[in-house]
Amino acid sequence: MANKEHLEVLKQGIEAWNKWREKNGEIKPDLRGVWLRGAKLWETDFNGTKLWEADLSRARLLEANLTCANLKYANLRGADLQEANLESANLTSANLTEANLRGANLRGVNLREANLTEANLRGVKLGGVKLGSANLTFAHLLRANLMSADLSYANLMETNLLRANLQGANLSSAKLQRANLLRANLQEANLSSAKLQRANLLKANLTEANLTEANLTETQALETNFGSAIFTGACLENWNINSKTNLDQIVCEYVYLKSNQQERRPQDKDSKFAPGEFIQLFRSHLQ
Repeated sequence: MANKEHLEVLKQGIEAWNKWREKNGEIKPDLRGVWLRGAKLWETDFNGTKLWEADLSRARLLEANLTCANLKYANLRGADLQEANLESANLTSANLTEANLRGANLRGVNLREANLTEANLRGVKLGGVKLGSANLTFAHLLRANLMSADLSYANLMETNLLRANLQGANLSSAKLQRANLLRANLQEANLSSAKLQRANLLKANLTEANLTEANLTETQALETNFGSAIFTGACLENWNINSKTNLDQIVCEYVYLKSNQQERRPQDKDSKFAPGEFIQLFRSHLQ
């Protein structure tokens, strides 16, 4: 088991590597498979370090510089990465379950197939992040900046995305069942084929969002702004809207009122909504 003396020697070794690299080029320390469980390594410079398959569970990496680090398959379960700089790091398939990433810089990070179950991502910087197929179940993404992020096929079930900025994000085929998107900004987001059953979209902004073939069964959409959004092929079974839900200039050829593409409207499979028919279908909910 790693002890305090070993960790101090390791830290000094990394610092020596970094100083040598500054003078001699781009050779980076290789710590693949190293066991750093529970280590206290805040403010350490891991820039470009190879940490592939490293065990960093419960490690304290506050404000550490992990830019461009290779953390593929790394175990970061419960790690404290608050305010850490992970810009352009590779976290493919990494285990970040219960990790604290509050305020961390994750710009350009590759998080494909990473496990972020119950991770704290409050206030993280996620511009250009790759989150395809990532698991963010129960994660806390309050006020997170996910503008233009790739979240296609991501598991965001029951994730807290309160006031998150998802403008222009790709959420196609994402699992968002029971997710909290209260007051979230989803303007121009791609939600095609997204699963939004029982999601909370109260007062969210979905203007010009693409909801083609999305499932909004029992979605809470009171006072939600869907102006100019695309609804063609969406399932709207028992969705909850009111007079303050904005459906102006909706783009929609047909919808389903029951799951599994049942109860198509218009009923004729070859017909499309005429101008104003979509609003008429839900008029009683909008009064």
